[in-house]
Amino acid sequence: MLDMERSFLESLFPPQRRVRVESYLQDILSDVQWTEVVEVHQELATILSRSIPADDVSREAAFWVSLFPHSSSQTIPHDLCPSPVREIVMGAQRILRLEAGSMEYQLESFIRLILNISDDPRTILVVLAEQLRLMRIFSRLSSEKQHHVLLWVHTVFTPIAHRLGLYTVKTELEERWLKYSDYETYRSIADKLEAKKDEREAFIRRFIAPIRRIMKKNNISCEIKGRSKSIYSIWKKMQKQNVDVDGIYDKFAIRIIITDQPREKEKEMCWKVYSLVTEKYRPFPKRLRDWISYPKSSGYESLHITVVTEEDHWVEVQIRTDRMDYIAENGHAAHWRYKEGGARTGDSDQIYLAQMRSALEHPDALEHAAHGLKDAFYSRDLYVFTPADELVRLRARATVLDFAFAIHSDLGFRCTGARVNGVYVSIREELKTGDVVEVLTSKKQHPTQEWLEFVQSPSALSRIKRYLREQEHRHAEEGREIIRRKFKALAVPLTDATLRKLCDAYNCEDTVELYDRVGEKKIDLLSLKKSFFAHDKDSGAGVAAPKESRFHGRQDNSLVIDNALDQVQFTLSKCCNPVRGDEVFGFITVNKGVTIHRMDCPNAAGLFKNAPHRIVSARWKEEDTARFLKELVLYCSGENEWVISQVTKRIKLTPQVRLIKIHMNDSLTPGVSTVELSLEVPHADTFTQIVEEFRRMAGIGSVYLP
Repeated sequence: MLDMERSFLESLFPPQRRVRVESYLQDILSDVQWTEVVEVHQELATILSRSIPADDVSREAAFWVSLFPHSSSQTIPHDLCPSPVREIVMGAQRILRLEAGSMEYQLESFIRLILNISDDPRTILVVLAEQLRLMRIFSRLSSEKQHHVLLWVHTVFTPIAHRLGLYTVKTELEERWLKYSDYETYRSIADKLEAKKDEREAFIRRFIAPIRRIMKKNNISCEIKGRSKSIYSIWKKMQKQNVDVDGIYDKFAIRIIITDQPREKEKEMCWKVYSLVTEKYRPFPKRLRDWISYPKSSGYESLHITVVTEEDHWVEVQIRTDRMDYIAENGHAAHWRYKEGGARTGDSDQIYLAQMRSALEHPDALEHAAHGLKDAFYSRDLYVFTPADELVRLRARATVLDFAFAIHSDLGFRCTGARVNGVYVSIREELKTGDVVEVLTSKKQHPTQEWLEFVQSPSALSRIKRYLREQEHRHAEEGREIIRRKFKALAVPLTDATLRKLCDAYNCEDTVELYDRVGEKKIDLLSLKKSFFAHDKDSGAGVAAPKESRFHGRQDNSLVIDNALDQVQFTLSKCCNPVRGDEVFGFITVNKGVTIHRMDCPNAAGLFKNAPHRIVSARWKEEDTARFLKELVLYCSGENEWVISQVTKRIKLTPQVRLIKIHMNDSLTPGVSTVELSLEVPHADTFTQIVEEFRRMAGIGSVYLP
């Protein structure tokens, strides 16, 4: 290791630790790697000394971050890195790893995440320093890295610098962002400002001269500066006002910094200067900003006024003391540098750290953030990581089980627990922001009703409930089939009375519960016959087993189902309303016998696909005289009375069709009315015939068949 490198380590570490750090670095770094680390850290250290005032802990943390940046999983030996430094390093590395992840998903929650990822706000100072370093070496980055850096800097880190009151850093990030994201616009504004630089500086000198004389006359010690506004701030005004550069009038600002004033006199002196300035130049009251009486959350204090010159030029004037100016330039982090008659103590450091965190959590500093970020600060979400460092957003009080379902339903269904930060926990364990969660599973695991008591996510609740319903339905179907086969073997007719006896024997509220319990193997099949006949014996009723099982069907006996010679209990499906003449099939239900559907029923394809074993053939008996109820709606545009007259006449002239109900309503469409009909028909062909006649009738626009 070279003397320069040893000198570098001596500036960071106390002697007792420096020797161990030096030995550790010699083991893990080549000479080339060491040179790169020194270069990166020197850039970070410069930023943390000049642009972002920081303490020794932050600068040492920046060294370890430069050594193990971004996606590295290298663990720093505990004896080389004190606890406060380690916490900052781990937090910064995690934030920087996020930067390389899924940008679109993380943007809306990123700011709130980094506030919770480390309890030490100095973590954010180190990350800000790294972002500023990357912007300063932007041309050396890969195109993909450039895209990521521009996105994060503009959307996240610039608002954070603003919130902390690091206005110098904020301005540099904004300027570089505009330069690298829209160079032509940046260059155009810069060239126009440069072209009128001499004219602008001459105006500033003319504006300041009388103010200097007034301050001197009133014995006010102050420094007066004039400066052009940043290219980015001018560009923002152009966007907001929809004008070009020449349309922006306040391209510069004047700063009056009052010096040598005791703290208790600061406010009084600022307002005195305000009074003197506005005696010379006409003020614009609507643009007065009093940040002295009501400082910003970042600690910013200043009096902003806009005045109008005799040439009708608008000029912004900022009035503050030298103390206010220093804090304004450096924000909360400036408390590590700025002394007011005493050395810094450990207690004061803690106060300043608390103030930094308070500023970050305060809402009014997000005025420049992207849309949606403000709401993210107040959401009750939390943010955890997969072992691969992927970010997962969950609602407050989310459990391990919520996390598993957020990754994938199958993972949730089989979840038995998790390793959270390396520690085994149950599926009930509540998570907190920053946890690293590894889900544990078992093929034997399945959801239970108990899960609904502690899961928080609506989507997880929905999936669990759906799973339980499907399981219950599946068990009921299996149980029904088991009972049917069992009683067929017993040669006992399975009537409603029989099922009621079984429900009573096993304390079931209804047949669905009975089927479900049988399907779940909660009722011993071997006990069915014993329980059934025991119940008959206790009730004094004898049961005669017939030679064959029969279903009691409809009185009209209009269908032959599954080629059975005897009547079978069935109902006509309401989803397609089959009538004689339609091609039909039967579907065996849990407790309603067989349901008859048309072959072209909207549900037919799903039934054939999902439960082909429950499909039975069905056909209409040739000699049957059953009649069927059919409903339709006529949309009419003619005279209502005439249309109804023609409709009823046509029904009377059609053999075997009987009008059951007729009802007329006004439609939502002007000039159109609806006529609802219920008809009794003997056959599908007859119904089709009369529908076609209605469609051909004058005054009827269309016919709707429910």
